[in-house]
Amino acid sequence: MFICDILSEASIHSFVQELCTIPNLTLDYVVLNAGVLRYPNRATDVSFEEFAFHLHTNTIGPIITAQKLLKTNIPIGTIVFMSSDSGSAGNFREIEDGFAAYAASKAALNQMLRHMAAELKRQDDDTIILAMHPGEVSTDMANIELTWQVDGVITPEESVTAMLNVIQSKGIQHSGTFWTWENKPYPW
Repeated sequence: MFICDILSEASIHSFVQELCTIPNLTLDYVVLNAGVLRYPNRATDVSFEEFAFHLHTNTIGPIITAQKLLKTNIPIGTIVFMSSDSGSAGNFREIEDGFAAYAASKAALNQMLRHMAAELKRQDDDTIILAMHPGEVSTDMANIELTWQVDGVITPEESVTAMLNVIQSKGIQHSGTFWTWENKPYPW
């Protein structure tokens, strides 16, 4: 097992260098599941530090990790970024009071991974880049008191099992797309 602190560029670099020492390594699937939600984080009162923390954890760290992996000679089939329905600009969730920094960080992640997919296509790189919405998963991150009802809560096991099926069903023609755990395309 290798350790990687997504908030440290040095740790990301060390992690990738450790992987490079493994002879004949091929990565069929890379899932970048870094994510944090410190609640509440309203646009009208989030601090610089809190907003930066959400961006560094949910956007910058995962993108830089993928970037560093792509610059190695390790063959990579698919890179999956864990996004969220909260990061969809096309399906804005006005009810989510206190999710502004989280939503903005996931929207930024979505745009970066779309650009990454387009750049790889222009380079004739067959690595598939996907965004996933895992569903409303019952995790520690979701263990907060909300002022609205969250429908359709699923277990982590249900989410992961469903997402694995979705991820494995996608080919190069799907690179740069956003999917739900139910195998439905999601609006950016």
